[in-house]
Amino acid sequence: MGETTYKGNTEWRQITNPEWDTDSWGLDEATIQFSGRRDKVEAFENSLTDFKPMPEYGGMYLRGFHTRDHRSFPVIDARYFGLKSGSVPAVKAEDSISIQTVTTSGTTTDGKKISGEFSYRSARTAYSWIETSNPANSPKYSTVRRQLDPLANIISWRVTDEAGKSGQVPYSSFVSILNSLQKRVVVNDYAPEELCPGKLWGCRAVCDYVLIGT
Repeated sequence: MGETTYKGNTEWRQITNPEWDTDSWGLDEATIQFSGRRDKVEAFENSLTDFKPMPEYGGMYLRGFHTRDHRSFPVIDARYFGLKSGSVPAVKAEDSISIQTVTTSGTTTDGKKISGEFSYRSARTAYSWIETSNPANSPKYSTVRRQLDPLANIISWRVTDEAGKSGQVPYSSFVSILNSLQKRVVVNDYAPEELCPGKLWGCRAVCDYVLIGT
């Protein structure tokens, strides 16, 4: 096979405009192509270090790349993510209904111990957002947006006496143990995910409006 003859500009360079999209965090994504001489592909690949800023967009960082081989001019598809405009995306908030279970205890009017287990529908709001500095440990979001009274959405229950028998508890005691349940928002704040070292963090929190027993 004869030697390859190169003509024109054969140095590695960007050959396409960015193709833009967004990821599950709401961050911008971009794919651009580079091409150049085959004998210099390894050197160019080595220059594509993790989280290297994207040309002309300093808030976008290299996520990975794929090389498509060619006998003369290979092509590299480089994938970037980050903040195209420099502004973080709006927080995402998703509302849903979950099924929760609570146990509680009390006494009858004559001093006997009783216990109850209740299953109910609970309102939930799940938040996800981006931070550009290391997030504080305290929850940023702690609100359930949907108005759903868990006491009014009980779907099953079992109340037993101290011998573990059901059906032997006076109605007034049943009402008393039910009314002892407290309504409260519980926040599950997950550890931030460092998406780009020192630059971008992905954060999540799930807020449930639940019943708390005694």
